[in-house]
Amino acid sequence: MLDGTPDAADAAIGRIVLEIKDLGERHGWGPTTTRSLRERLLASHDADVKDFLAALEPHRPSRPWSLLLVGVGELVLGAFLTVAGLVLVVPAILGFTSRGEVARYLSDLSLGLSSSAMSDPLIVALGFGFALFLLLAALYTLRQASRSLRESGLVPPPD
Repeated sequence: MLDGTPDAADAAIGRIVLEIKDLGERHGWGPTTTRSLRERLLASHDADVKDFLAALEPHRPSRPWSLLLVGVGELVLGAFLTVAGLVLVVPAILGFTSRGEVARYLSDLSLGLSSSAMSDPLIVALGFGFALFLLLAALYTLRQASRSLRESGLVPPPD
């Protein structure tokens, strides 16, 4: 058991350095070892491991409030991208109030796809592709927001 003195801390650090050297000599620093080390350390939810990693990166101190603000901003951006993507994909959000208007919209869309002119189907396909891009961007942004909120400590890590 360590007593918290500087000598005990130096001895523990010395053991860590020896273990790192031993790991490198036995297994090398190839992709398998590196990936395993990253997974074990970076994905750890242990407070001591997180404190150890934070001590190795003094240039990037943990600021929970800034991570919280980033997470909230990403949530707002994700919501905006989701609504914009759905507006382009779902015609009911465009203000159609009756089934006849939706049917007319779909028939105009299908007539545009069946015409011999290439511009109408291309515009429809580009619009649909852009809507899918917005929805995928929204999902990615919400994923980043989840990560930021987890790092801020506001949201507990998944079990």
